[in-house]
Amino acid sequence: MINNKPIFLTIAVIAVVAVGYQLHYKKPLDIGQQNAYPNMGDREIIRINNKEIQYSNSPSDSPEPHLDVNMEYVQLSGMSDQALQQRINQQLKKDVGADQEYHNQSRYVKTLSVNIEGDVLNVVSEGTVYINGDAGAQDFIYSSNINLKTGEEIALNQVLKQGYQETLTPIVKGILKENNLGENFTQLNNNQCYYFSADSLSLCFNEYDIGAGSEGAIIVDVPLNKIEGVIDLAGLTQF
Repeated sequence: MINNKPIFLTIAVIAVVAVGYQLHYKKPLDIGQQNAYPNMGDREIIRINNKEIQYSNSPSDSPEPHLDVNMEYVQLSGMSDQALQQRINQQLKKDVGADQEYHNQSRYVKTLSVNIEGDVLNVVSEGTVYINGDAGAQDFIYSSNINLKTGEEIALNQVLKQGYQETLTPIVKGILKENNLGENFTQLNNNQCYYFSADSLSLCFNEYDIGAGSEGAIIVDVPLNKIEGVIDLAGLTQF
């Protein structure tokens, strides 16, 4: 669906038809408990499990400030290398903050999408955090890109050629400026939140990262055919 003005949900929704780029909102995905993905040929089947953490307290039954925690996170099962599987699962929990307990903040995390392409796992989640005493909550985007052979996270500069900022940064600036968003954006970095879809590179920014809180978290889609010169095909195929 194409919109000609922002709709601020958890993520800003904007379509920019004139230049062929768009900012978008990905609807939550019901992953289920036993989705299976073939990986590395026919050698093994990896199963995707969507886990959940829920707890809350209230001033009447706890000396701590009121909090509500409702977090989804992805875990893998079925890998023949159990040590590698454990390392990946620990990273997936860490990426969305599901590896710790919370005592002074409420936190909500929803899994949006999961994809395994070759030896690369990508998980995209959105979240909202409210720290007791703050004026309001803050929206976040989480994207895990993990090498299933090594368990290591794959940074943006590993899939794009050196100097990619010179091409991508002006594109992102132009999109944001045209939509009156992200006035504090300066440039991309190697630790940038990102993920690939079939035809685009999506760059994600948390609330307050590049603009006012009213803008929420933002995802910028850049069509792959616009940045063919900076995509490192060797980097993509090594995983």
